[in-house]
Amino acid sequence: EPLSMTHQTGPFPRRQGRSAQTVLRDLQYLHDTFGGHAAMYRHKGKALVYVYDSYQIDAKQWAAALCNNPSPHRAQTWVIGLLVEAKHRKHVVSSCFDGFYTYFAADRFVFGSTWKQWPNLASFARQNHMIFIPSVGPGYIDVSVRPWNAQTTRQRYQQGRCLVVVQVALHL
Repeated sequence: EPLSMTHQTGPFPRRQGRSAQTVLRDLQYLHDTFGGHAAMYRHKGKALVYVYDSYQIDAKQWAAALCNNPSPHRAQTWVIGLLVEAKHRKHVVSSCFDGFYTYFAADRFVFGSTWKQWPNLASFARQNHMIFIPSVGPGYIDVSVRPWNAQTTRQRYQQGRCLVVVQVALHL
C-alpha cells in the first residue's frame, strides 16, 4: 500500500489570532493545495486533519464554525480535535468535531494517553458517532519542547513496547 499523509494544525499564540475561523481557513488552504494529491490519506473518501490544542478555543466558537457548515471543504474533511484531559470529552462533542485523538505516545502521561482509558474513550466515541484515534509510537521524548517532562520519556529500544500498544489500539 502506498504511503499516505495527514495534516496536524499546530498551535500558535492567541496574540496571533488563532480561532476556529482561522483554523478553518487553514483547512481550506490545505484542501485546495493538497486535497487532490494521491498521498493525502482519506477515511471513507474524506481527508483527515488533526487540530492540536483544539481545546484552547471555546467549544461555542468551534460549533459556530463546524456544525452544519455547508462548505465543500468542511464536507470533504474529517476535523479531529485533541483530547488530553477527561473534561475534553464534553469539548469535542460540543465543538462538533468528527472525532478526537490522543497525541501523546506515553502511557499515563495524561488521561488521553493512558492505555487503560482507551476502551472507555472508544465507547464514548461510538456513542457520539465520532472517530477515536489513539496515538501510538515506538517511543516518546519531548524534552526539547518540554524540558521539565523527562519522566514521560519512553525509549524506543524497550523490547515489545510498540507491539503491545499497537495491539491495545487495534482491539478497541
